[in-house]
Amino acid sequence: MAIAMEWVASYEALSERCARVLAQTVLLVPDAKVALATGFSPRGAYALFVEMVKEQRLDVSRVIWIKLDEWVGLPPENEATCEAFLSKALLDPLGIAPQNLLGMHPLCGDPQAECDRVSREIARLGGIDLVILGVGINGHLGLNEPGESLPATAHVTVLAPQSAAHAMLTGASNPVTHGMTLGLAELLAARRALLLATGEGKEEAVNYLRKGLISTRWPVSMLHLHADAMCLADASAVRRAAATTDGPNAASV
Repeated sequence: MAIAMEWVASYEALSERCARVLAQTVLLVPDAKVALATGFSPRGAYALFVEMVKEQRLDVSRVIWIKLDEWVGLPPENEATCEAFLSKALLDPLGIAPQNLLGMHPLCGDPQAECDRVSREIARLGGIDLVILGVGINGHLGLNEPGESLPATAHVTVLAPQSAAHAMLTGASNPVTHGMTLGLAELLAARRALLLATGEGKEEAVNYLRKGLISTRWPVSMLHLHADAMCLADASAVRRAAATTDGPNAASV
């Protein structure tokens, strides 16, 4: 097993490809369980998916949407939360019922207990059908931060400096030092994984992924263990990586 790499020319092309995967998943599995990343990387794809749902009159009423991760300690209505992001980008435009969103509450009293609850619920639902992922500039996957070892299932994590400086937290009402995230066991058990590598600063992570090595220092590399994983990388993320690419893929960037 190894993650498939697909180079695309632009962020727009990456977004359209991801949106089509989302639409195909819903068509094939009307009650799909879909885990969603937040931030800049998937924003364009979610906007295009909303358009596709409306234009094609896709039924998304039975889909369960799962938050990939969440910051700890913010009021849920704060615009910096992952929940607020998903609500604005996807759930509200599609009229998704609140009970169709599963995820950790950002202001819960016991973050690890909240992670355990989400893990149990995912297991009860039969696992994740599709997970949309981004990659951090430090190679994190979700909020699985680089380290000597990584917890297998959903857990509380101390944010790496790069994560604590994430653009989403610019409007946070208070400093955020911890996050909650699905673990690699849940992500690798998803039936399909789609990684979006886009944005400046992602070249080193993409280069490591291309080596085919696995290390907890680069959590994104664990996707090489997934049975059906693909990385869509656009020109902004692979400019330096593409310069050393041999073969026909180099010409398609």
